[in-house]
Amino acid sequence: MDSKACRLAYIEVNFMEYADVFRMIGISARDYFVKFAIPLVIISFISSLLFYFILGSLLGNMSFILMLIPLFGILLALLYPKVIADKKRIEIDQNLHLFITHIGVLSTAEVDRVALFEKIAEKKEFEELANQAKKIVKLVRDWGLSLPEACKFQAKRCPSKIFRDFLERFAYNIDAGQPVEEFLTAEQDVLMTEFETMYLNSLKDVDIFKDLFLSMILSIAFAVVFATILPALTGADPIFMLVITLIFFTITETGFLYAMKTRIPNDPLWARFDTKTKSEREIDFCIFIALIGVAILSVVVALMFMGKIPTILPLINKPMPLIMLLVLPLTPLMIPGMVSRKIEKILRERDKHYPSFIRSLGAAETAKQTTTTHALKTLQYKDFGALTEMVKNLYKRLNMRISQEYSWKMFMRECETFIIHRFSEMYMDARIKGGVPEKIGNIIAKNVERINALRMHRNQTTTTLIGVLYGITASLAFALYVGIEVIELMANSLQVIDLSTPEGIPSASVVNLQQYNIPQVNFIIAFLLIIHSMLSSVMIKIVDGGHQVNAYFHFVMMLWISAISALATDIGIGSMIKIGEVV
Repeated sequence: MDSKACRLAYIEVNFMEYADVFRMIGISARDYFVKFAIPLVIISFISSLLFYFILGSLLGNMSFILMLIPLFGILLALLYPKVIADKKRIEIDQNLHLFITHIGVLSTAEVDRVALFEKIAEKKEFEELANQAKKIVKLVRDWGLSLPEACKFQAKRCPSKIFRDFLERFAYNIDAGQPVEEFLTAEQDVLMTEFETMYLNSLKDVDIFKDLFLSMILSIAFAVVFATILPALTGADPIFMLVITLIFFTITETGFLYAMKTRIPNDPLWARFDTKTKSEREIDFCIFIALIGVAILSVVVALMFMGKIPTILPLINKPMPLIMLLVLPLTPLMIPGMVSRKIEKILRERDKHYPSFIRSLGAAETAKQTTTTHALKTLQYKDFGALTEMVKNLYKRLNMRISQEYSWKMFMRECETFIIHRFSEMYMDARIKGGVPEKIGNIIAKNVERINALRMHRNQTTTTLIGVLYGITASLAFALYVGIEVIELMANSLQVIDLSTPEGIPSASVVNLQQYNIPQVNFIIAFLLIIHSMLSSVMIKIVDGGHQVNAYFHFVMMLWISAISALATDIGIGSMIKIGEVV
């Protein structure tokens, strides 16, 4: 009886949580099911019946697959609200560090309490956080609620537990008469600690996904080798089996890629502006040069395929594997990737020195009771590493009586990093509104230092992931090409030796090699490795948080690892055959 009561209580709790989801996404459960869920389920049933009558005779015994369409429709209708609520929660949690820093520095300017949320609501880059702030402002301005009441009301409809707790604490402390600045200063540590926990847990999830990915890829590699060799014994079509395995492989890797993207914190390295920065233009030029190289090498490889240029490697006297011919024209794509990696080292150095600069600037302005221009007059001679030149340029613009807003924007463009862009905007906004420079600088510096520490953990995770993916690529290529070599070895052996079974049946009826088209099998294996390298390089880019052309570098590197593995396998199997012949 107790276990039954526990099960009922568990079901009731989960039902209540599911009912709360509709409040979080801003629609009633009745409207959702009447306007979306029920029509979707009806359409899925009708579609299933139509496909059954049209394609049922073609699919034969496999026609039962069409009956899964209604099940998919029901699952989509039930899970869609949860997916939307999770998406909003992730958007809130990933912007908490920006939110608490911005609202904290604004509070030093003694801005009106509602105006704090109005300022947050204007920031589109805060995504769902800006939407939550906008709803709070609307409740106060349009519906006449007090700010604490509006925060409590919205807290019940917030999908993020961290932000929900913040709103409830904010409402309670404001009601109790605590000054806003004092509360938000204390909350810096609270929310930043919550953000750090969320960030580190996400990185741990990446490590878990990495281990699962390794196990899954090795299992699929076995399946591909099995699909390559098994038709020789069963007489099945090897091309069909390899294509099915390729589709399953692609779906699996894509699923892992999506899971990685949803879990990794959205913490980009590069800032985004309306026009391209100097470094971005440099990378674009490198891409242009790389594309010219790709075009030239593509012509060379085309001539190799036509037999105009020999493909025999001189030192080992063996022809290039197909995948090596395919990766050769793509090699110039490494150029923009290498340039981007070099630039990103400089950007990370700028982020590293930014806290000391912004703290020094705030302290100098407060100590001298002067403007930013006069404070920078002394600071420009200090060593801020990769940031020194940008600090000097900022002083020059301000000293030439160029507007403060324009000067800071040019400083952000020159620095080109996301952190400096966002937090310099916060410093500028708070100073314009009359905030205390020293307090602003300390808040920003402390939070940026904590973010930089988290990025160090992220860089370590990325480095480990790169090593694992490179290793997976090498082992995957080796396993796949061993399968091809075994088939070729069996085919060559049967051409030389005519063995028969005791019943007199030729060996060709035991080992079915007639349906094999080795060039086609080779192409499918090469295509599989290209897909693996492409998805793995995108995965690295997502975890790294850098420029998208970083993926080009890892893509080409993994293709070359596959090509070298293919060549090494060919040489190794050939050596084993020669040793066997000698023995």
